[in-house]
Amino acid sequence: MKKNVILVLVLLFAPSFSLTNVGAEQKEITYIVIYDEAHLQFFTHELMNTALTSLNSTFDTDSIDVTIDLVINEESFTASNVQGADLIIIPSPNLDEDKRTNAVIGENTALSIHIKNGGSVFYLANPYSTNTSIASHVEALSIDRLLAPEVGSEVMLGNVEVIDNDNATILIDDDNNDGNNSHIYLDQDNIQFDSWNNELNTISKVLYYGAALTSVRSTSAYGNASKYTYAIDQEYTIKNPDGDGHKWVSGNSFGENDGRSILIGSTIMFSDYQYNDSSSWVDVEDNLALFQNLVAWLLKITPLNIPQETIDNDFSYFLTTNILLGILIPLAFISLVFGILLRSKSLTFSRIFDFKVKRKKVTKKATKETKKTTKKTTKKATKKTRRKRS
Repeated sequence: MKKNVILVLVLLFAPSFSLTNVGAEQKEITYIVIYDEAHLQFFTHELMNTALTSLNSTFDTDSIDVTIDLVINEESFTASNVQGADLIIIPSPNLDEDKRTNAVIGENTALSIHIKNGGSVFYLANPYSTNTSIASHVEALSIDRLLAPEVGSEVMLGNVEVIDNDNATILIDDDNNDGNNSHIYLDQDNIQFDSWNNELNTISKVLYYGAALTSVRSTSAYGNASKYTYAIDQEYTIKNPDGDGHKWVSGNSFGENDGRSILIGSTIMFSDYQYNDSSSWVDVEDNLALFQNLVAWLLKITPLNIPQETIDNDFSYFLTTNILLGILIPLAFISLVFGILLRSKSLTFSRIFDFKVKRKKVTKKATKETKKTTKKTTKKATKKTRRKRS
């Protein structure tokens, strides 16, 4: 009897054990991120170290353990060396016209395949500057040729936003700056996309030092500077925005595999390049948090939700375990009750059988007697009625 009681108790508490197992172990996810240094970039991964290394501790949750596998690219993009990558980060390349043209011919196809298969590209440009280390080559700021992979008739990046091929700009705000009118403060009102604004980190204010983007088509995600900002090119020509302020960041998603791209007009704002005597650019305001938010969206960590695969595995485990328990618990209970009754000899199989048989006999006999009584009563009532009529 004790064994039966213990069995039932274990089965009754088993559902709580199974619920504890659901999500008890962290799901490990590894993202492969390629950082490009094949195009003579000044902003190498060493100069972006704070931003890049922060990614390994940014996306973890109680149920998901995220690892960023950073790969430094030192070769031209090919279909084989980008295969399997989740994200390609391309800081402002430093190529002369001939090298850039040759790069376009061999690399567009690889980037096209990457995005078509659901990968992402993060292109970081820089503003026009007399400091060539910051600005790189002006011509290299074009992405409409270097980073405009075509998928069918869709131009994945070139039709989103571009920086003028041969005439890069710097964005200026005479009112909202840190004392240098090219160092512009931007806040939540300048980011028209929740996943970049507050889903992972809440952005209060960033300091932007970058180029203005030229709109080619509407995009699903973007950031506009104030309508009072203006852009100056290398010829010192002022370019006022049309309607809303100049775009400074823009992104889009493409196709059934949800390939994603972002173009932002600044690399330096996320770098360890010195801002002042005490800090680097990435440490200013919420610049680092913005970098993390943008990467989270490109890796499809945001919009925030639980990965479907995780839900399916846990839910499947939950259903399988608890349906089985739903069958076993009633059977165990019935076995326990009958075991107790049989052992106490208060119930035997012969008694169960005799009870059923006797009940059937009594029921049949009672039914016959009831029918006879009803029949006699009916006959007497009929005779009395006839006598009265006569």
